[in-house]
Amino acid sequence: MWTVIFLMAFIASIILAVSFDNKGYFGWYMVFIVVAIVSVIGLGVSITYYISVSDLPDWFKFYLLSR
Repeated sequence: MWTVIFLMAFIASIILAVSFDNKGYFGWYMVFIVVAIVSVIGLGVSITYYISVSDLPDWFKFYLLSR
């Protein structure tokens, strides 16, 4: 669930940042770039959480999380 939310926030922030960059609103451009960075961090955290609580074997979890 959180993975989908962070992924949608990332895509929306990139689209809005590009549209505001074309119009010349630098302040809003920076806001949406910061939102994109935070959503990428949240996406990584949520994927890591879902891997760590899954029913996968421990060796496979270690392999996925160490990459």
